[in-house]
Amino acid sequence: MEAKANSVPGRESLLVAWRAVLVSQVKMVDERLTSQEAKSLLREQSQNGQRGRTDDLTKIDHIAAALILQSWLDDQSLGRAI
Repeated sequence: MEAKANSVPGRESLLVAWRAVLVSQVKMVDERLTSQEAKSLLREQSQNGQRGRTDDLTKIDHIAAALILQSWLDDQSLGRAI
C-alpha cells in the first residue's frame, strides 16, 4: 500500500487552525524531496573543502526550509502561484 503525502495525521486540522489565525491564505507546498536536495548540497560543500557534518539533521532541515522558501519567492517573482 502506497502512503500519500497528504495523509499525515492532523495535517488538515493544523491547516484549518493556521487559516483561522492568519489573514493571508495558506499555500501548501510539496516538500518531499527538499531534505534529499539539502543533503546533496551539504555533500557538495563537503567535497569542495568546506567543513561541516553532512548528517546534521538540524542543518538539513534549515537548508530544506530555505529551499522551500526560495521556491515560493521565485514563483511569486514570476507571477505564479504554487
